[in-house]
Amino acid sequence: MSDVLEISYRLKAWKLVLAMIVAGAAAAGMGYIGLNNEAGIRFYHLVTLPPAGATAFFWTIAAICAAAAVMFVVMLAAGVTKQTYHIRLTPSDFTAPRGVFRKKPFTVALSDIRNVRVYNVNSVHFLEVKTRQGKITINRSDIGKAAFNDLAGALAGRLQAT
Repeated sequence: MSDVLEISYRLKAWKLVLAMIVAGAAAAGMGYIGLNNEAGIRFYHLVTLPPAGATAFFWTIAAICAAAAVMFVVMLAAGVTKQTYHIRLTPSDFTAPRGVFRKKPFTVALSDIRNVRVYNVNSVHFLEVKTRQGKITINRSDIGKAAFNDLAGALAGRLQAT
């Protein structure tokens, strides 16, 4: 095993396009329902909204979905899919991107890492690294299954060795 593990990756444009289409369709659908709404809504017999309240609810959900679609368009326009991100694990530190819009990577000494865990939500796997400065979450679909498993195993092995 090498002393340094480096992984480079890019965000996939098709994921942003798909998210933009879904959010846009949800905004259009909720807007259409809000425009033609003449009935109220009852949520599990706990909250009842009259027709005016239900219309406001539908328009609010439509606005949130539209804002999400615009955010995905901005991400595509900003070129986040063209930027290469790097994850680096050395015997002394761990470096990973902090977020999509942050240019400077986050570097932390291995001794400052408090917890590492792999978990999944609806079959989407994540590697969460908690440090004194915060946490970093890495999505398996961003870096690939083999690189994800290599990183998780190497990070766990290095932390057990310290």
